[in-house]
Amino acid sequence: MNRFRACVPGLTALLAGTVTADFSIEAGSNFNGPTHARVHEILEPVHDLLIRSFGSTPRHPIQVYVRPQGPKVDLVRNVQRIGLSAQQHFYMQYAYQFAHEMGHVLTNWQDSDEYRFKWFEEALCELASLYIIHSFAQSRPYGVFSNEQWLDYLNTVESNQVDARWRIHRIDSTTRTRSWFPRFQRAMERNSLIRELNGAIAFELLPYFVERPELWEAVAYVNRWDTSRDRSFNDYLSSWTVTLVQNGENVDAARLVGTVIYGR
Repeated sequence: MNRFRACVPGLTALLAGTVTADFSIEAGSNFNGPTHARVHEILEPVHDLLIRSFGSTPRHPIQVYVRPQGPKVDLVRNVQRIGLSAQQHFYMQYAYQFAHEMGHVLTNWQDSDEYRFKWFEEALCELASLYIIHSFAQSRPYGVFSNEQWLDYLNTVESNQVDARWRIHRIDSTTRTRSWFPRFQRAMERNSLIRELNGAIAFELLPYFVERPELWEAVAYVNRWDTSRDRSFNDYLSSWTVTLVQNGENVDAARLVGTVIYGR
């Protein structure tokens, strides 16, 4: 598809500088290739860029470990345990998986672990992964892959999701979220892990977040209210907006999501 640009000026400031990383690799975790130090080196740019973008620091230390069953985040004795299934030297996959789980950490997943609109948190986490891959096409943090290879990886992710969306749900690549969402909303509320649908929302949001990285600062306030009181996703967006206003934050991100989901 190759529709993503290789250079976006809005990312320059966020790609510069460093953040003090408060995360570690679990002793004894064997990623079947890189040493512990190398895995930490791979994940550090992901950790740093997301923290700078969200303008928020995780409330608990992060520990990364091998989880062959698939990526997952848990809060265990005040430590955010992030399991990754990536192995060997597939650095792009490490970055992709870690960004998704960091998305959960930075959207305060533990404050609202089970609720009807968990699919939206999953879409934001997918967006975090896509944002990282796109950003790394500008910065090449490991010096291993070219800018074009990072963009090719991003386009491959999109192509796979587009194929799955058509094969499983008969939604074609030109259909905007607002057109298909009413038909699938209930299914997504029952199962927050319909990846190809969450991914469609994430890809539709991606150009806006790339162009305006400051939108991430509003995402840091997701789930910081009693989500059990929200009877509809409109209510959820309203609660998010109120939370942003109460904290003196810009509400453009919430409005953008409303436009993508409902076309208004």
